[in-house]
Amino acid sequence: MHAPQLLEREEDLAELERALARARAGTGQAIAVEGPGGIGKTSLLAAARAHGRDADMLVLHARGSELERAFPFGVVRQLFEPTLARTGELPFAGAAHLAKPIFDVAEGSEESSYARLHGLYWLCANLAAEQPLVVCVDDAQWADEPSLSFLGFLLRRLEDLPVALLVGTRPRAEQESDVLRALVTDPVTRVLRPTALSGDAVREWVRGAVDGQAADGFCRACHETTGGNPFLVRELLHEVVHKRLKATDAEAATVRALGPEAISTVVLQRLKRLPSSAPAMAQAIAILGEGARPTTAAQLAELDPITAEQALDALCRADVLTRDEDDRLGFVHPIVLSAIYHDLPVHVRAQGHHRAARLLADRGAAPEEVASHLALTPPREDAWAAEALRAAAARALVLGDPATAVASLQRALEEPPPPEARAAVLTELARAEAQSGRPAAVEHFRAAMELASDAQQRGQIALGLARALKFRGDSPDAIEVLRHALAEVEPGPLAEELELELVASAYISLAARPLLAEEIARIEAPDAPHTVLDRLHLMASAFETVIAAGPYERSAELARLALGPEQPTDVSAGGHVFITATTALMFSERYDEAERAYDRAVSDARRRGSSVGFANASSLRSLLHYRRGNLSEAEADATAALDLRNDVQGSQGYLACALNALVFARLERGEADQELLALAEDFFANQPTEDLPYSQAIHARGWLKARLGDAEGGLEELLACGEREQRWGVGTPQIIAWRSSAAEVCLTLGRLEEGRALAAEELRLARQIGAPRAIGVGLRVAALAEAGERRVELLAEAVEALERSEAALELARAQIDLGRALVRAGRREPARERLRAGQEGAFRCGASLLVERAHRELLATGARPRRNAAASRDELTPSERRVTQMAAEGLTNREIAQSLFVTEKTVETHLGRAFVKLGVRSRKQLADALADVA
Repeated sequence: MHAPQLLEREEDLAELERALARARAGTGQAIAVEGPGGIGKTSLLAAARAHGRDADMLVLHARGSELERAFPFGVVRQLFEPTLARTGELPFAGAAHLAKPIFDVAEGSEESSYARLHGLYWLCANLAAEQPLVVCVDDAQWADEPSLSFLGFLLRRLEDLPVALLVGTRPRAEQESDVLRALVTDPVTRVLRPTALSGDAVREWVRGAVDGQAADGFCRACHETTGGNPFLVRELLHEVVHKRLKATDAEAATVRALGPEAISTVVLQRLKRLPSSAPAMAQAIAILGEGARPTTAAQLAELDPITAEQALDALCRADVLTRDEDDRLGFVHPIVLSAIYHDLPVHVRAQGHHRAARLLADRGAAPEEVASHLALTPPREDAWAAEALRAAAARALVLGDPATAVASLQRALEEPPPPEARAAVLTELARAEAQSGRPAAVEHFRAAMELASDAQQRGQIALGLARALKFRGDSPDAIEVLRHALAEVEPGPLAEELELELVASAYISLAARPLLAEEIARIEAPDAPHTVLDRLHLMASAFETVIAAGPYERSAELARLALGPEQPTDVSAGGHVFITATTALMFSERYDEAERAYDRAVSDARRRGSSVGFANASSLRSLLHYRRGNLSEAEADATAALDLRNDVQGSQGYLACALNALVFARLERGEADQELLALAEDFFANQPTEDLPYSQAIHARGWLKARLGDAEGGLEELLACGEREQRWGVGTPQIIAWRSSAAEVCLTLGRLEEGRALAAEELRLARQIGAPRAIGVGLRVAALAEAGERRVELLAEAVEALERSEAALELARAQIDLGRALVRAGRREPARERLRAGQEGAFRCGASLLVERAHRELLATGARPRRNAAASRDELTPSERRVTQMAAEGLTNREIAQSLFVTEKTVETHLGRAFVKLGVRSRKQLADALADVA
């Protein structure tokens, strides 16, 4: 029975047409249709197809179901599976492979939810590269949370894809999901609120379905009775046809007696008029849910194949069921499903779901599909059910959905599992809770430890408990847990893992460090690494040498030994030793070696789709780039890391390094302003102060305040940064040169003696370390506190030290300061030489303010300096430069986008601007253009 389109108003239809036209043109658009129950299963899909013209757009369709909300990525699977069944592996190219475990039970390992969403985005992008897409989701108010998270992730990147996102949902008051509400209220989403069908539309429908001469009074009664709700109109007209009512004014009263409250009864009565096998088949499909397969439904209904097929045919002809081209079954509307499902007695429904779970498990269904049925059954002390729920939880973690894992394990505990398995289930629950940031994790870890049967099991649980405690900022308790476990377990791999966790706490937690003084003091660096524990001890020895301002060559040697080719590089996947040892290399001024190691970590993170790994490694690499004087690279890495700050909750400590590099790089480029200060302030509002790298953020904000005119406020923060560093035992200026920064601010405030004392102490420590960059920085600031020939001597010594380092920016700064000092001493010729060298060095670094300062000083000597050309590589923004370099190395736009966790259109925009600035027309010319201006 044909129904009018849901989107009846011309303005709504025009909005839909514009969205589809934009998608065809390559720019995505999202439309949310908020309507009352009764929209109908295919109405939004039909509208998309009618206006999207199937011939030129690929339509992906799914529908949320109230009974399947516990099925993670259930709606996503509905969207993609029919197309993937036809296309095979091709759409999983590149970063899309991260989404493959969602569709293949045998695939994948535990990854972050970001990795799965990143993979799904690129799956969409790969499909859209072949044909513009319509992603259509009906009844989104019942969609599972992971699928809604994907829709939100896609929405934020939609503008760069030829994709139209259409979401049908109940009104906002009926939307329980915060993710769905955010999607509907997002500024880029166009919200359509179609009114009920008009009286004219209902009259046209009645005359088309019942009687071409239907009386106005009869049609009016149909409209008033249903309120214009499309589904109710259709059901009403079904009943009118069945009862053979005359469409006259006299029968209007009969129509009003068939009001909305009678629709469920109408549906059930229609079932009774069908063959005797039809109700059983409909009930089986109601239990199995949307997308059920005919063979599974027949088995659950206990019907032979021929009888089942006859029942399905009758149900489809009676407009109870739909059957799509992929042989998936569903109901014409949720109201029909609800009427049939709720007509079953509660105990029959529960029994049906338990049988469905068993049946699906036997047929090799995904564990999460099995668990979605067990969630609708009461506990029955069924060991099989408990194990099935545990399997579903493990699968949810593979999919990056710890919240669903928590729900499955809570239900498994209610079953309950056998007594001997309870400790294991509690541990699994606690780990899932820890991953989703729930405080109950600690309670459940402790409960599991009490039930653990031996020291080995308690030790394994202790690892999870300690990490959960540290996550909530309770490192002292974590240390006690680890110490107790170490005292119990026998020497071996577990003991090594416990010790690694214990010692590593000293390098990530401010509160933990003093509590671990004894353990750290006992560490002896082995001559060569043979075990994981050996590498931990080498890493710790390297960092302790750095912290104590020991010889930089010794700390570099120890850090180099700690690194190994097979070590994990991601701090979220056991890579703490690798990252910390690499950072010790950076602080030991072994920049080339550290950069290669960070490059490896960034590459690994890109391959795994790890936002945490990418953000952390990029943050630290940005700090390294700044110290080398590569300002554009420093800003590009820092920006890429900070752009992910909302996706790395719980692991954002390293982002303080990115903020530090960003602030200092922009200051050197003359781009610091109140907006940058606001970014720093916002960072402080969300940063866990327990993390040791937090000092980098304090240093950056203090220096930024001072440079923006608040010298007193800036000095206060710089001194607070120093106090914090000393509190955890850091003597070296190699981690943060807060003394030299504070000394410069003191000098601007006229506090000469205080500034001189700070500079002298930094220089003393730098000479103790022996690292040329540290010595050069210390000498330069000490010189600023002197005058006359003494200043010239110290600056000349600073230049000499920095010429032995890889610190191009600091060398340029010292050369310019030396040139200025020589000018004031009346020695113009050597001054010009130093100023020119400093200006060239600053130009290569991209330090605009230093270039300008050198230019002014050269003018003061009577020279006629040539201002550096503006049209060069250094006119590129950091992001443009990063993308251009990758393109010159042969990467495609898609490969660049996947590597940098951005969209393809963002890459296209950066490249287009870079082409204009560099004066090139093709990618083949990029390498030469970049080399010409190097």
